[in-house]
Amino acid sequence: MFKHAFVQLRQMGAFAQDDMLHLKKAIQNPGFSSIFWVLLFLLFAFTETQGRNDFDIFLQASRALWKGDDIYSLSYFDGYHFYYNTLFAILLTPLTWIPVVIAKAIWIAFQVWMLCRLVTIFREIIPSSLIREKLKPFLVLIMLALVFRFIKSNIHLGQATILILWLTTEGFRFLQNGRMLMAGFCIALAIDIKILPLVMLPYMLYRAHWKSFASTLVFILLLNALPGIFIGMQHQTSLL
Repeated sequence: MFKHAFVQLRQMGAFAQDDMLHLKKAIQNPGFSSIFWVLLFLLFAFTETQGRNDFDIFLQASRALWKGDDIYSLSYFDGYHFYYNTLFAILLTPLTWIPVVIAKAIWIAFQVWMLCRLVTIFREIIPSSLIREKLKPFLVLIMLALVFRFIKSNIHLGQATILILWLTTEGFRFLQNGRMLMAGFCIALAIDIKILPLVMLPYMLYRAHWKSFASTLVFILLLNALPGIFIGMQHQTSLL
């Protein structure tokens, strides 16, 4: 009797082990992983698209811009104002043509992509002379853990800080790789959206990146004039 029970337990254990192996293979399957991450993102996006945040202001300002309004004097909800450049409002125009929930989900997806891109860039620009290649992923994980609350807050509030950080970091990477025009464009676009990355200009002068410094100034002028093509130079000038 005991022998029979023992044999049954062994068989059950063998079946459980086989089931665990099948589950492990399924989890390691790229298709399963993709579905898992897509579902996780959809759940995250659903929770983050509820309620109003800064992204609602961006969309409202974009709509108001095409109506010929002064997007900086308008008060949107709860007394908040739009503090970014007109080009940013124009770039968001296609998202005003679709339901707000879908627009927010697209914005969140873009933010997640930018975060992934930032992780890749940080791994590239960390000098191998300072830290071994094998240790770089751990350093990046520590950095992400330290700024996790900042990241979560920015995504939750629908802010543009991650966009500005990504553009500035891409510009820095282009500087490191000697692609001065691309560096100037990325940094100029970041400055055009919000003036915070202006600190990169003294850095360029200090490092004698004359070409990137000059191209940044030229791109800043061009990007400030560009909205005039779409909304009229008179309207654009009145908003500067």
